[in-house]
Amino acid sequence: MNNAGIKTNVVGRGWLVFLALVILWGLLLFRNQDVTGACELVPADYQDKAMPVGWKEDPKVLSAGKAIYEGEANPSVKCVMCHGEDGKPTQIGRGAPDFSDPSEKCTQGSDAQWFWRISEGKPQTIMPGWKTHLTEEERWQVIAYLHTFAHKGK
Repeated sequence: MNNAGIKTNVVGRGWLVFLALVILWGLLLFRNQDVTGACELVPADYQDKAMPVGWKEDPKVLSAGKAIYEGEANPSVKCVMCHGEDGKPTQIGRGAPDFSDPSEKCTQGSDAQWFWRISEGKPQTIMPGWKTHLTEEERWQVIAYLHTFAHKGK
């Protein structure tokens, strides 16, 4: 084999190695993305959390929740970028639950489930925890607003 053949063979292997690394990176990045909507058990610290009574129907709470969700109340929090204006995941939020689908397992979750995930985020996904950016009251306002997508506020 001449030197040109060896050089071509090395370049060909380089592309295969590069392609293998890209595939591996993609698998690692998305291996734990929850595309099924299955919900985990809520940690003990969050199990007793419940939305204040009447908030799911309170127009002022829903308006405040919408402003937070859309990034108007706090520009560093803009849920709409990943979860969409109608609760359907955007391209950026691919793999996120579809809040507009009442059959989606996570839309049926307890208030404690919702509060936990908004507070702590979802590990190994792009969903960050918001407890350092939003007060407890603001997190409940967002959850009340989220209920309007699939539950019509119920």
